[in-house]
Amino acid sequence: MRKIAIVSINGLTKLITEGRFLFALVINLVLIKQLTDSVKNFSELVGIKCSPWLFPFLMQENYIQFIFIAGATLLFCDAPFIDHETNFEIIRTGRLNWIMGKELYILAISFIYSIFIMSLSTLLLLPDIQMQSGWGKVLNTLAQTNAASAINNNYLNLDYHIIQRFTPMHASLLCLVLMTVICFLVGLCALFINIFFKKTPGAVGGIVIALLPYFQRNFSNLYKMSFFSPASWMDISLWNTKVILSYPSQNYMIGYLLCCILFFSIASAIKFHKIDDLGRERNIYE
Repeated sequence: MRKIAIVSINGLTKLITEGRFLFALVINLVLIKQLTDSVKNFSELVGIKCSPWLFPFLMQENYIQFIFIAGATLLFCDAPFIDHETNFEIIRTGRLNWIMGKELYILAISFIYSIFIMSLSTLLLLPDIQMQSGWGKVLNTLAQTNAASAINNNYLNLDYHIIQRFTPMHASLLCLVLMTVICFLVGLCALFINIFFKKTPGAVGGIVIALLPYFQRNFSNLYKMSFFSPASWMDISLWNTKVILSYPSQNYMIGYLLCCILFFSIASAIKFHKIDDLGRERNIYE
């Protein structure tokens, strides 16, 4: 376990020196700022501070889901992250420990990336924000009335079902877990594709996952796609104890995510362990 952790920490250290992580944050910031500005404008208009619990509503939007997954795809497109130090690391740790360390690295980056994106929605509301245990008057008003459209704000639609079903803390934690898990799935998918299909870039898997919610929501004859669109499940209003409309149940979504993660993790580790010429593999991935 120590060797696996060392590989993961080394990967995190290298990421700090790269610009991809910052770029992924910036492309998310641009869209999130547009939405938070709308809430800030309303808050200033009515003279009431907003609570910091906006993010669960943002992840209902298809374009926010797409940008979030696109950023994750950028971070993981070159998995398994083979570079000039790889052979040296593998000699010290062993192949199986090395690839498992890279999978742990993907999980760690998924969590860190999700935390940063979630924090943006709070930081961008400053200074029109006030710490509150409940959802607050501003979010409740925007969710229950047409006040947003009355001031020509058509960017963000707040779903009152979230306020009804969840406490702010519960909604935020659930959203964070879902973001981390689905981001982890994107990374493992890229890893799997790069290892098994060397002429197909792993980014293809991430882009497919990012685009599925758009097609599922905008084409009525593709409603069954919701059963195979994990990015759509970042909308926590779907996480109801009852099956709603044509969407999958909680148990189905949990089972699907676990099966995909286990499959990609195990298959990638076994295949990488059997690679004969790692030097040749490096040239392919680079």
